[in-house]
Amino acid sequence: MDQAIWIVDGNNMIRRDRRHAGTLQRAGWESASRALESELAEFRRRKGRGHSVVLVYDGVRPPETRDRSTKGFRILYAGAGSDADRVVLEEARRHEDRTVVHVITSDQQDIGSRLRGLRVHWHWVEQFTRDELRKPARRSKPGRRPQFDEEDDEKPAPPRGAEVDRWLQIFSDDDNDNDEDDA
Repeated sequence: MDQAIWIVDGNNMIRRDRRHAGTLQRAGWESASRALESELAEFRRRKGRGHSVVLVYDGVRPPETRDRSTKGFRILYAGAGSDADRVVLEEARRHEDRTVVHVITSDQQDIGSRLRGLRVHWHWVEQFTRDELRKPARRSKPGRRPQFDEEDDEKPAPPRGAEVDRWLQIFSDDDNDNDEDDA
């Protein structure tokens, strides 16, 4: 059973992400979709076991294109007369009771508004690419303490020497100006 499933609105991501939109402009749909698939496959490998990615495109798979799905990374096409929005929502509903579901789309109207009430995490494309997809992997050398970002929950170092003295001076009750003592 998956720890998490990441369901991606492929057409929306290609058009909303600057990198893939640029590839679409320069080299066409096939190149942009292959670049997205490659990037999501790498994301899935970084996430590791227990995470899977479902990439959903509008329309039908072009006949000259072979299925590029792999273990833990499925590529779906909505089919003739349908769109990715419906398939993304179906996948979210199908998995919401079994695992943590993440839906990646900037489509507020057709998908985002319909996710309300479902137990899913909705990510805008821009947020997902910044915080998950292209977040640099942090690696530490064996035997070395890992480095933490500011956003991590590491406890701050305890105060020392002069800092302790300063806090004691600030918060000490040496002035005896407490109202209870004056009574």
